[in-house]
Amino acid sequence: VAKPILRFAELWGDPLPFPFYEFLRDNMVNGGGDNSPLKGGKATVYEGGLRVPSFIYAPSFLPQQKVQHRVTVNDILPTLGAAVGFVPVDPERTDGVSQWNYLKQESGPVESTFVSAGKWGQAYYKGEWKLILDKEGAAQLYRVEEDPREQMNLAAQYPSIVDSLTKELKAFPRGASIDDPMWKVFLDTDSFGGKIDREPFAGIEGTVRGPLAPVFYIVGFLSLGLLVSLAWLVRILVLKMQKQ
Repeated sequence: VAKPILRFAELWGDPLPFPFYEFLRDNMVNGGGDNSPLKGGKATVYEGGLRVPSFIYAPSFLPQQKVQHRVTVNDILPTLGAAVGFVPVDPERTDGVSQWNYLKQESGPVESTFVSAGKWGQAYYKGEWKLILDKEGAAQLYRVEEDPREQMNLAAQYPSIVDSLTKELKAFPRGASIDDPMWKVFLDTDSFGGKIDREPFAGIEGTVRGPLAPVFYIVGFLSLGLLVSLAWLVRILVLKMQKQ
């Protein structure tokens, strides 16, 4: 799919004339990213797809420092709750933990488990260990603090840890998925930047979920047919140019 879309972009320029094509082009050109030396990228559960830098600017409350310990997105709510004295943040109802005292350098980091799911598998962090299970159930085990590039799979060396973490991961409480299937995403594409055409986090609230209007099916099939035709036409033109 990538070659005809990118070739089409070279001939037409950007943005491409239909949202579906522009969504594909924009993701191919700007969405992949290069997270080396970390392994993996967007939609994976390797460190290149999960680990991100972040900063907090609060000079009146926190000392200037660099934090290397893992702080997850789940820790943000309880940490902010502790920062403003919002006591009702119930630790039993939140997946993360408060790291506020750690950030103030009044205590060590608080350990918490963390689960992330990608297109091809899921990851489970606990203490020094990170377990990855792919769609077929094959396991990988890493000490990511010592091996952030995930080059040494320790699953064969520590089968008991793999078994224990796998059971915990499978038992981890989960809600229903809030993600629409990819075919719906392609037919009702969102874009990077530009005019906002929906409420933030509308998918989470359920306002853009459910069946699509028939026009989306019609436009989708017509667009797919046009894409195939353009790709075939480009191929013919390239072959003619090569013969000349």
